Amino acid sequence: MENKDINTVLDKLSAVVTQCQMLQQVYLEPARQQEAISKLSPIHSVDKLRHLELPLPDFLRAAGIRSMTVTDIDSIETVLGEVTAIAKTIAQSPGALMKHPELAKPLQQLFRHATTVAFADWALFASASECWDSILTQVIKPIGRRDHEFIFYLGDISGSPFFLVDELLDIMGEFSRYGKVTFILDQQEMLRLWQGLNGVHRTSGDSWPFDYEEKYRALFNAMNIQRLLVYANNGVSYYSKEQKFNLTRRVLSAAIENNGHARNDFINGYSMGLTLGVDIDIVIALGIVYYSARGEYNAAPDQQMLLNYIKTWRNLQDSVA
Repeated sequence: MENKDINTVLDKLSAVVTQCQMLQQVYLEPARQQEAISKLSPIHSVDKLRHLELPLPDFLRAAGIRSMTVTDIDSIETVLGEVTAIAKTIAQSPGALMKHPELAKPLQQLFRHATTVAFADWALFASASECWDSILTQVIKPIGRRDHEFIFYLGDISGSPFFLVDELLDIMGEFSRYGKVTFILDQQEMLRLWQGLNGVHRTSGDSWPFDYEEKYRALFNAMNIQRLLVYANNGVSYYSKEQKFNLTRRVLSAAIENNGHARNDFINGYSMGLTLGVDIDIVIALGIVYYSARGEYNAAPDQQMLLNYIKTWRNLQDSVA
């Protein structure tokens, strides 16, 4: 399995960020309390690499959507206003709401212009199977597109019956027919999933990445997805049919690593990388840098902040060479 040279990856990422013009896209994610001056007002200053960032409508968050990237920059605020008003009028549970015929067409309009759709941690969302199946059948399938980027997180399944976990694997397999699915887990989540699939207990003394590579490969081969990404304290392992590699990363402070927004921030950068169309190692590195910089600077990083963070990381690499 290839071990990517992190210095080369950082140099390439620096060039990509330097050349990046403001992306003609809108990023939707739940507004953070300190940033949400008004849930109906666009947040123009959050991410200067994109045209605009807007709060994700509450009813979509309640349906288990974590974030979206959309390209309909001219009418997005009108579309969001329409779907939100309809959802409030219907006033049903998230699962029933996603199936309601009055909401189907407006949601199709929104998702028709989406490039990335990220979902909440499955283990933390009790209605995942119902809501996500409805999104797939009522919204995604009728659109007729097969180029969405879908991003799923597992979460802590230690208290979940395994037959329910099988439902997630089946749902991701269905979504993979209508786009590319990235399945992201941290190392502990991966171990629990691997144990459940194989009926075994954890092996003590494993170390990243060498003792895990066989487990990662078996896990990826057992699922109908396009990408598997496993996060460890000091690196990321990536699996797809085309390539498999390990990418080392900086070990951050516990405050940054355990921040409740860390996964959202990684997905923010990862989604941006996917829409840029760069190599997947650069996409992953942008996710890492975005969430690390946001934690380090305690602010949404703009272009220069990302470049500063990349430079700092690169200098640290040189100092230990």
